[in-house]
Amino acid sequence: MLYVGVDLHKDQLTVVGKNAPGEEVLKTRIPCRCVRRVQAFFEGLPRPFKVAVEAVGFYEWFWDLVEPLADQMILANATEVRHRSPAEPKTDYRDARRLAELLRQGLFDLDHHLRCYVPDRELRHLRHLTRRRNNLTRRLVAEKNSFRRITLRHNLAGPEKLDSLSGARWTETYTEPLPDDERDLPRQLVDAMAMYERHRTDLERRIAQLVKTRPDGQQTAQTLGSLPGFGPVVTWTLLAEIGDFARFDRPEELVNYVGLDPRVFQSDATIRHGRITKTGPRDARWVLIQAAWVAATHDPRCQALFRRISKRAGRKKAAVALARKLLVWAWYLIRSGQSYQTNRRSA
Repeated sequence: MLYVGVDLHKDQLTVVGKNAPGEEVLKTRIPCRCVRRVQAFFEGLPRPFKVAVEAVGFYEWFWDLVEPLADQMILANATEVRHRSPAEPKTDYRDARRLAELLRQGLFDLDHHLRCYVPDRELRHLRHLTRRRNNLTRRLVAEKNSFRRITLRHNLAGPEKLDSLSGARWTETYTEPLPDDERDLPRQLVDAMAMYERHRTDLERRIAQLVKTRPDGQQTAQTLGSLPGFGPVVTWTLLAEIGDFARFDRPEELVNYVGLDPRVFQSDATIRHGRITKTGPRDARWVLIQAAWVAATHDPRCQALFRRISKRAGRKKAAVALARKLLVWAWYLIRSGQSYQTNRRSA
């Protein structure tokens, strides 16, 4: 068996290979733009061989190219790998050598924290679409806030419900009282809002079609949609970011993956809990907290939980705690195949 560690960068990749006794048998660098050369190199390696590459934001092209050629391919968690590495100067060859050694020792199979989940290509595409859609929403909110600040700064009555259409109507009526240097700003903001709304609508249509084509995607979406505060956007985002809920044996593992678990500081008999870890997919946390605010208003059980926690910890911490509870409920409901309305034991 040949164990290959790859340190991937945007311009080049560094490869180190070790045999079963731990001897270094190959060491090279290949420009990333030379895709055929990369493919030819891995096609020419003696079988069988395993490959470990650190998770970076652009790993997908390399994964899709090499994964069919290798006997096993692992996406390494860069943070956890560094925690288990000796304190020595960082170089590309050392990083690749470290990955090859961890692979040779079988540590990726023994410690699941060392490896990252790699969704299939279709799920990755869904993830890109939902992240783009959510990013457009955040940009749209920023433009709306800028529009509101203009009206407040000049003591003007802005639209009660602001969108590109109501904003355009407002600019036709209230542009005269604005100073000359700010007269065009509302119109520019309305144009940006209209563009973001148009692109977001197109993305939502494509996301809905993609979810329907996934195996069990519609069933999972219906189960998640039964939870309070879980609209289509929350459901789509969780499907894209989490994928198969069944890969988590316990709900605590799912909470840890999303990053909603609190940090723990322990010294002797003293244990203190801090803020949430915020590891894992940011969009999953974002939509869950948005869902928690909605659920705290409309669902009786969520209202009771929110009020109890907010009295001693404040509203923001209560929203985070409720988001964590909703995620745990989602895990139980999907595993049992029931909906929120019919499974009262999930509380």
